[in-house]
Amino acid sequence: PPDSTYAWFIVVAAFLNLATTMGTLNSFGVYQEYYLNDLYKNDSAGVIAWISTLNIFCTFFGSVVTGKLTDEFGFRITCLAGAIICGVALILASFTHTVWQLMLTQDIMLGLGTSLVFSPSMSVVAQWNVKHRILATGIAVSGGGVGGMIISNATRRMIDGIGYCWSLRVLGLLVTAISGSASLVYKRRMSAPKTGNSALLFNLFRDPRFLCINAALMFLDFAFYEPMLYMPTAAVNETGLKTTASNIVLVFNAGTAAGRVLSGPIADLLGPHNTNLAANSLICVLIFVFMQGVKTIAGYYAFISLYGILCTLYLAINVHILADEFGTQAIATAVGLNTACSGVGSLVGNPVLGALYENY
Repeated sequence: PPDSTYAWFIVVAAFLNLATTMGTLNSFGVYQEYYLNDLYKNDSAGVIAWISTLNIFCTFFGSVVTGKLTDEFGFRITCLAGAIICGVALILASFTHTVWQLMLTQDIMLGLGTSLVFSPSMSVVAQWNVKHRILATGIAVSGGGVGGMIISNATRRMIDGIGYCWSLRVLGLLVTAISGSASLVYKRRMSAPKTGNSALLFNLFRDPRFLCINAALMFLDFAFYEPMLYMPTAAVNETGLKTTASNIVLVFNAGTAAGRVLSGPIADLLGPHNTNLAANSLICVLIFVFMQGVKTIAGYYAFISLYGILCTLYLAINVHILADEFGTQAIATAVGLNTACSGVGSLVGNPVLGALYENY
């Protein structure tokens, strides 16, 4: 039954899954700083931007297929396959020598593996939790922030201690072990929708509410990851200290973890739609007003922590809105299509903002 003790085991498993997979994605700013200033310093920021861009795009756009795979094979098998692919991708990335090889492994392969874990983890929590769905989803997705804090700090230490290549190998083994084990807890609470996949897609896309939610997420993700990707490099250039990059990423992930947990109480108080509107409005103020006066490292930390809190409120709330509006039986497909739209926004936004960072 929903809201049972087992439902909270699902939440813990989803937390661990997202801590390892999305935590790896959220700590990418440490690797990006290393690529820009050391490993591929002769390549432009625009070229390096494609490394993170393809990773993010494949993570989210791959959810189009993930929803169907989850309906066919269940949450457990889909996520287990994703955990294995993520680990193999990171290990293969440690043997690359060019940017295009890195794109194939740390971008496309890792992104597709992450998508097999991300969307089902969001959906299974929504299926098992009804009464406290926003809180449960917030706790689960906060794993991405907590994992990002731990992985970003560990990555910087491993690069300095055992080298860049071995840092990727160790991370790959840990991701597969932890995420694979957590995936074994997953199971379906209700049967997959009997409506054919084509009919289900048609029903969703003819609904103006679904189209508006997807469009909003696509435009939001146009610039969602840019502060996390480029602020670490900017801070290192400002201070000359390599550790500043991991510290910026750590503070960002601390903010995202807090924002995801707080999403439940705030949404209960203001309502899900009002919370999204308020958070996105405050992000605009933060970027166009607050950021213009940032001149110190303390200012960088203040900005990235506030941005982390605000920018991730929508993640937990969006799943709740989708489940309420379109039902939990079709939640895997709805979440998959929704996150795919965010992938399109990232695909367009990251290279554009990478070029702006390099030139301005």
